[in-house]
Amino acid sequence: MTQQEFTQRTNVQVSNTEFDAIHEVYMNSDLDKDEFCKMWVKMNKTRVENAKVERMMKQKEEAYRDALHKFYTKTNDSNEFQTPICYVKISAYEVQAMSHAGINVANEGGRIKFLSDIRYEIGKYLRMY
Repeated sequence: MTQQEFTQRTNVQVSNTEFDAIHEVYMNSDLDKDEFCKMWVKMNKTRVENAKVERMMKQKEEAYRDALHKFYTKTNDSNEFQTPICYVKISAYEVQAMSHAGINVANEGGRIKFLSDIRYEIGKYLRMY
């Protein structure tokens, strides 16, 4: 069994050193790949669950980054830059993505930020400049 086959069957990434140890146990067993991986998953249930949560968090992060990138590129009209963000069509999901990125639509004084300020913060978060 290769490391890629192990990863596909268990949905867990392991280091090369760890896989070498796993592979040695596999080679000394009389189980086929699928049975061995099922047994490994049962024995490492917490780790498998943690890997699943990590994948879900990564997908959520990627979805938020995608939403912010789409918001950044859709608001490209220079006439809108000095418009308060509340007057721009913005979805609840975009607000949630901004919040996740640590971007607030209001400043410390509670005043709504301008679109130019929000775009700058999104660009900074996305490492566009």
